[in-house]
Amino acid sequence: MVMVGPEIASGSCVRLRLNSVVCPDAEQINEKITNNLEVTGRVLFLSDAGKHKGHYAVVEVGGIISPLVVPVSQMEVFDTEQQNKIARE
Repeated sequence: MVMVGPEIASGSCVRLRLNSVVCPDAEQINEKITNNLEVTGRVLFLSDAGKHKGHYAVVEVGGIISPLVVPVSQMEVFDTEQQNKIARE
């Protein structure tokens, strides 16, 4: 996935694939689903990777108890209309 549209920031609604998740372990997440499932979540905050500012995002996903750590480069940002729809759900 290539980042398209607005920059990812705290509060952004994003799409990502579970096979992009760095933490928790993919086995823990994938016990009952495939790793090609696309999920939608909200960025809680961005995390650096050494000298790379905002390299990772900590993402809250409904239905998954713990937040996911995902490289920003592996996510897409929703447009404002999509973000508002998700917020209402």
